[in-house]
Amino acid sequence: MAARQDVEELIDDPSIPGTLRARMASASAIRQFAIDELALPDNNSYHGYVNVGRDAVTWAVFAASEFSLTPRTWCFRTPR
Repeated sequence: MAARQDVEELIDDPSIPGTLRARMASASAIRQFAIDELALPDNNSYHGYVNVGRDAVTWAVFAASEFSLTPRTWCFRTPR
């Protein structure tokens, strides 16, 4: 969280790659739509960005026995 950057500042920063700036602008517009049109709360969500240096922060894995639709459940956390 210490590396968090403000999304609006990233959008305005010409040194940030255009694809990332475009994604940030889209996320900001979607957030504003949710507030204005869907009456969702205007809180601190999606105001910050952190480059974690990999494709995903978390992975969600789902499994079921062969030919089954009943999911198996467990929780696995990697050691820190």
